[in-house]
Amino acid sequence: MGIARKIRKEYSKAQQIVEQATSSIRTVYSFVGEKKTFSEYSVALRPTVQLGIRQGIAKGLAVGSSSIGLALWSFIAYYGSRLVMYHGAKGGTIYAVAAALTLGNISKGARNSSSFRKSSCPDSSVVPSSSEDHQIGGNKPSLKRLFAMNLPEWRQALLGCVSAILCGAVQPSFAYTMGTTMSAFFLTDHGEIKRKTRIYSFVFLGLALLSLLINVSQHYNFAAMGEYLTQRVRERMLSKILTFEIGWFDEEGNATGVICSRLARDANVVRSLVGDRMSLLVQAISSVTIACTIGLIISWRLALAMMAIQPLVVGIFYSKHTLLKTMSKKATESQNTSSKIAAEAVSNVRTVAAFNSQPQMLQMLKKAQQGSKGESIRQSWLAGIGLGVSNCLLLLVWPFAFWFGGRNNDK
Repeated sequence: MGIARKIRKEYSKAQQIVEQATSSIRTVYSFVGEKKTFSEYSVALRPTVQLGIRQGIAKGLAVGSSSIGLALWSFIAYYGSRLVMYHGAKGGTIYAVAAALTLGNISKGARNSSSFRKSSCPDSSVVPSSSEDHQIGGNKPSLKRLFAMNLPEWRQALLGCVSAILCGAVQPSFAYTMGTTMSAFFLTDHGEIKRKTRIYSFVFLGLALLSLLINVSQHYNFAAMGEYLTQRVRERMLSKILTFEIGWFDEEGNATGVICSRLARDANVVRSLVGDRMSLLVQAISSVTIACTIGLIISWRLALAMMAIQPLVVGIFYSKHTLLKTMSKKATESQNTSSKIAAEAVSNVRTVAAFNSQPQMLQMLKKAQQGSKGESIRQSWLAGIGLGVSNCLLLLVWPFAFWFGGRNNDK
């Protein structure tokens, strides 16, 4: 949270430059100050890039700290084998207790992590497509153009993709090692139990260390890609905006607050697309490929059955994402309107004070924030029902897996 506050503080300096330039655009054009404004804005963006990279390292350490759970299974494998050999414990009991404790702690951590907030904005389009788009650029946006802008960071892209592939391999490898460890508890030869659990304990430790290192590498490299891309996008947007005619700035949809919002948010959406989502996509493809390969090798019947219901699982997660995104749409629109009103009031504070219009401005801000209240309440009920059904179907996948696996085991 400290780094996020610093990023907002540093970017506010760059935003002040844009706000001063656009609110006094006639003066800027009269003295041909476009290049000076662009240069000052570019210099003001540099600290945010470095802080964003530091935030990527911190995120990698935070995500990589989940490897403690992998290291915990190393102790479970060792101590569980001692309980089985010398205290008559059952392998199933060891697994049930270990899974309950580790999964419970993971769920608790996920609940506590909800207080973490990224400095970037929601992954949604802030400015809808309109007839004004031809003024911003004749060519339609494409991933090729974005990747071309990110080409100087090809080394970071390569290292980030390799780290994401290795990160995707951790969970399937952990699941396979955990299953083989539990099977060792059912052996009758104590020497064989000791030998196998010793090997599996070191494997868990190796996976924990590998997970920490590759998470740091993954998030650092993709953060570097995203931050430099964000800087270039913002610079190009401002450079293009400063070429528009004065009449363009007089339009209601191109007020100072709206322009600042575009620069602050649209560039973050681009960074999320090329950086964060690219990282997640590579990691997901790696994880799915390795998991399916391991499953087909070990038990191809069960693997095919689980692969057959994966479209249902994907549909469930997609529906949950869609419901949550729909709920936040009205709130985002209300926030954009409130931001515009606040920016206009601050940039024209002398006029507001001269006409004693502070109560009217506060009333307008309050009205903008309450506009979507009723719609949000109605959508919350629909989203609650939808999320409940989705979670129910998702949990039903586990009984099916155990039932089908039990039938194959009987055969």
